[in-house]
Amino acid sequence: MEFKQIQQVIEIAKTASISKAAKNLYISQPNLSLSIKNLEMELGATLFFRTTKGIELTEFGQQFLTYSKPVYNQFLQLEDICKNVVNEERRIFSLSTVTLKFVYNIFIDIYIKYEKENIYFSHNEGSTMEVIEDVFNQKSEIGIVINTSLNLKSMKRILKVKQLEYNALSVEPPYVIVSKLNPFFYKDLHSILLKEISSYPFIASYGDIFYSSSNEMSKIRDITQLACSSKIYVSNRASLYDFLYKTNAFSICSNNELAYKDKEAYEKIRAIPIKSPGFNFEIGWIKRKNYNVSPIAQEFINKVINTISK
Repeated sequence: MEFKQIQQVIEIAKTASISKAAKNLYISQPNLSLSIKNLEMELGATLFFRTTKGIELTEFGQQFLTYSKPVYNQFLQLEDICKNVVNEERRIFSLSTVTLKFVYNIFIDIYIKYEKENIYFSHNEGSTMEVIEDVFNQKSEIGIVINTSLNLKSMKRILKVKQLEYNALSVEPPYVIVSKLNPFFYKDLHSILLKEISSYPFIASYGDIFYSSSNEMSKIRDITQLACSSKIYVSNRASLYDFLYKTNAFSICSNNELAYKDKEAYEKIRAIPIKSPGFNFEIGWIKRKNYNVSPIAQEFINKVINTISK
């Protein structure tokens, strides 16, 4: 796969036309068609199909575009970033993190503090595995990850192979989260058994720790199988919360009480501690081995520690 082929897929999807895309990319239509055909052969799947309205993405093509478009956009920004670093001696603070509202708030605080200085800020959200890849590929200086006690060993083996260093930040009990559309939102409960809410749909995001097929995750699969109703998987955590707002589904997450003592993480969503869950969450941060983090990254980590530690 070549970078130009990603660009071609994006352009065809945007124009819904091979001929228009070829014109915009300044190549011939036959060459563009051949390039896409070669890419499909390499991937082993079809990216486009013809309709009366033009060229449309297949289901696989839509997934390919979802993952490749951010990579393409970041590549386009790379030249400008490098110019700023070389010509202006611009500092960089790049963070990749799982979706944790308090982490995002701290990132904003750091930005506001230094917004008038010549600093390039980068904030990327994704699954724990995506965060690991970002730090490994030096897309981000540091990463914030979350795992359960059930799959922590597995993650640490991956980090060892990739020469990344893990630093634990806190251990968190798991919570059930529901919106106002779920009756448990209004119940006077200090904790909840998972089987009590199992009649409602369970929701998780792709790449989440509750979306796994590894043998070490059998306990988590047992947990999710308690949901007697439907199971819903969405593309990211933001979509997960949006789905919760509009349905009576439930999900499982961490909810550091110190981090959210002044303000709840999300309005109209209640977090209820799980009784006898059999596992915990652990939040940690990662960096490349033998790498000294920048002063601004260290300041960020210190703020995270002060926010979630007693």
